[in-house]
Amino acid sequence: MRKTRVFGVVGVIVGLLVLVLVAFGCGGDDATTTTAGPEVSPTSSATTAPPETTTTTMAEPLEIKVALPGPAAMDHLGALTAWNEALGPEYKVVFINSAGIVESGQAAVTGEADVALAAVALLLNAIDKGATVKAVTEGNGMLWEVSSAVDLTEVKQLDGQPVGNGAEGQLTDALFKASIKKYGIEPVIVRSAQSEDRTSALLNGKLTASVGSGENYLWLESQKPGAFHTLLAYAKEYPEMGGGFYFANADFLADHPDAIQKMVTELIRANRALNDDPVYAAAQAKKYLPELSDEDIQKNVAMYLDRVVFSPTGHMDQATLEFTTNFYKDAGAVPSTIQISDWATPTFVEQALSELGQ
Repeated sequence: MRKTRVFGVVGVIVGLLVLVLVAFGCGGDDATTTTAGPEVSPTSSATTAPPETTTTTMAEPLEIKVALPGPAAMDHLGALTAWNEALGPEYKVVFINSAGIVESGQAAVTGEADVALAAVALLLNAIDKGATVKAVTEGNGMLWEVSSAVDLTEVKQLDGQPVGNGAEGQLTDALFKASIKKYGIEPVIVRSAQSEDRTSALLNGKLTASVGSGENYLWLESQKPGAFHTLLAYAKEYPEMGGGFYFANADFLADHPDAIQKMVTELIRANRALNDDPVYAAAQAKKYLPELSDEDIQKNVAMYLDRVVFSPTGHMDQATLEFTTNFYKDAGAVPSTIQISDWATPTFVEQALSELGQ
């Protein structure tokens, strides 16, 4: 009797457990069905962790050191515009203001600079001695001229007179040597590497004339209006002549040809924009040459656009390179054995023109 009652109680308990399991585990027709979430470890939070994120680190831009002769000036405006604004995040140009045209060329030769605006004659002589640099584009067109007092009206009047000129091997030296030969004169040459020094000497009456830039003439005019004029403008005397060129150090050129191509293309693009719009050119000059007054900017822009100093083609066609090379040879400024291939690499300009148009 007692066993029967025990088994009965046990049966009731088992039955109740089954009902509980059915109610909570299996549900019924009227039960609400829910979708099970992800399994949660007993030791973890119920909140799903966010997916892991991958951060991409931008590569450091390639630093390109560019040497300019002296402080920033109007003839550097194309480079300042293009290489500060248009190269993109892959490149970072650091401008080095060398003491003068001699020092900027030396910077490219020694590797202190990767690219430099330099005088052709100086670097052709350095190349003849083993320097490994190549011109990749014209930096600025011919801006050099002979300034004198207004009472001198002919170049022949400089015979026997003191004339300021640059150092041996500078472009001004080669230009004036050609003038001496062409006009049959024998002036007294007073040398100074800096055109500003020569211009000051002309203003102070220590020279009869001086070979300098158009900017030097504008300064003379501002100091003593009407007292001086341009006796000889080399842009008109030698329109086929190349001006100042940007030379690249050979190691940098070999390692980073894409960077040089980008620099050349954007320089030509910027020069065209400057030539096409005097208002834009003046705005860029005010941005990068804040020391110039608005009046000086307007005068400089007018002169630069008139003489096409901002080179719109890179000026490295075969005719220009031949004339420039032969000009320096004939002037005795460079060795007679120098060939175009020794100093110029026109392929970057050619590629730029194929993209931008002639």
